[in-house]
Amino acid sequence: MSILFGFAGRIGRLGYCLMSLAIGVVAAMLIGLILGFMAPHYPDFGPRNIPTPILATVVLIVGPIIVWFSLVLNARRFRDMGWPPIQAIIGWLAVNILDKLVAMLVPTVALASGNGTVLGLAINLFIIGALLFWPSESSVDASIYRVFLDMDSQRHSPAAKPNRPTPYSRR
Repeated sequence: MSILFGFAGRIGRLGYCLMSLAIGVVAAMLIGLILGFMAPHYPDFGPRNIPTPILATVVLIVGPIIVWFSLVLNARRFRDMGWPPIQAIIGWLAVNILDKLVAMLVPTVALASGNGTVLGLAINLFIIGALLFWPSESSVDASIYRVFLDMDSQRHSPAAKPNRPTPYSRR
């Protein structure tokens, strides 16, 4: 149960992908059940005419469930990748909000659908791709970016510097 409800821990690429698919299937089943029970009460119900009570019920019941499980899975996956989950999720949400605002305020840079910009789409594709394909932090491949950080820290560490006198050092 902690896999579904707890933010602590990690989840690998395969587990993330399978849990995301499972959440999508469960959400589709919940939406189908809600529509199946409520649709007979609305004679003009159709694909282009969804009454407000049905839509509100779907949003109020299924929406929080999907948001909660998505946050749990994303936090665990970001942690597994070695990214800080709180900053990554907040940053991702901030980018999406700013992208929508820019698309609303400057319609010339908006996509044809009007839901965002090309930059926002590229950032979302990168983050979704990273969540699906970025190796775990513990694997050898994930630490490849750390090689550059370690080389940089070794170059600037006191142990790596030669003991030559400089014009500013005391003699």
